[in-house]
Amino acid sequence: MSQHDLYDLIAYLKHAPPVDNIKGENNIPFFTKVLLQLGAFGNAFHVEDINHSAPYAIAPTAAVSNKYGAYLLEITGCKACHGNLLANCLNKTWKPFTLI
Repeated sequence: MSQHDLYDLIAYLKHAPPVDNIKGENNIPFFTKVLLQLGAFGNAFHVEDINHSAPYAIAPTAAVSNKYGAYLLEITGCKACHGNLLANCLNKTWKPFTLI
């Protein structure tokens, strides 16, 4: 993630109004725990695996382009579940959305 995008995300989270609800304990389903232990989600959940001294990514210009789409896929972690080609989608009836 670029430094600018990270700062934007932090600013958004700091200014978002609090949610009025009671947070219960985390209940991770058994099957999800198995997948986590098998590494099905890569290292997406292990802060120890993050290189905190790595340089920030350079974000491409926000546009409808393959380059910007690839950047968004990389920073959001979609490939952790869906694979590098985004082909492992469990919902086979999924269709891409269209912009209005």
